[in-house]
Amino acid sequence: MAEYLVAEKKLSIRKACGAVGQSRSAWYRPLVDKLARDREVIDALQELMEDNIRWGFWKCFDRIRLDGHRWNHKRIYRVYKELGLNQRRKTKKRLPVRTHETLEVPAEPNAVWSIEFMHDTLYIGRRFRTFNVLDEGVREILDIEIDTSLSGERIVRVLERIKSWRGLPASAPQLLERTPGALFHTDWSGDAGEDVAMLHDSAEGDMTVSVFSPAGPP
Repeated sequence: MAEYLVAEKKLSIRKACGAVGQSRSAWYRPLVDKLARDREVIDALQELMEDNIRWGFWKCFDRIRLDGHRWNHKRIYRVYKELGLNQRRKTKKRLPVRTHETLEVPAEPNAVWSIEFMHDTLYIGRRFRTFNVLDEGVREILDIEIDTSLSGERIVRVLERIKSWRGLPASAPQLLERTPGALFHTDWSGDAGEDVAMLHDSAEGDMTVSVFSPAGPP
């Protein structure tokens, strides 16, 4: 706009800048293409975020410095925000207050199997899950299945594999679920025998702890 006033209205630079509220230093300062100036920073950040979308700023900054770039953190963070990569931090989900009950476990093998899912993240940002089966009576690990995804059919195959070499006792075996906030449902218990029951060591909402309850949905 100031350029128009100077060229068309023949105003002085001082009056033209004053009319549009522009400083005279900005008039004399050469125009800079910010996109071209920050192109290397943009390319470095976009390359990192293609495979590591959940990375935060400081993890990206450390990786960029390890790659040999000497840009300071203020410049990288400015570009990081302009690209819209700054994400809102997720709040931790609070579990409801649960009633603590003493779960009695017989001190003998094959009386109670505990099952639980665990998860973690590799250094490269890839998540994986583990399905753990433990004999509570003798504290023996029966199986640990590890993969990036564990389907219901996969879990059934794991339990069938344990059954093939471990066997099921004549008395009613129990499956103790230790995964908080969710109930474990599968058709395997019904196929294995009507005497297999589920023992839930978790509760969510109005759901109460179900101890030595029959197998199947409530």
